[in-house]
Amino acid sequence: MNTFIGLKVELLQAEKNLSNKALAEKMGVQAQNIPRLKRAKGVRVTTIYKLSKAFGVPVRYFFDL
Repeated sequence: MNTFIGLKVELLQAEKNLSNKALAEKMGVQAQNIPRLKRAKGVRVTTIYKLSKAFGVPVRYFFDL
């Protein structure tokens, strides 16, 4: 499931032309955390919430197949 979330993050980044640094700024985290997030074995709900706000998508987007 988390690999799936990482893939969704990469797709949205490409679609919205956001670098890791730009995404990190929108999320209020350090840029070094973005690659870690993409390959994480566990992603917190608060992180998914921040991703949804940064990308302007609903939280459920990260769980839809």
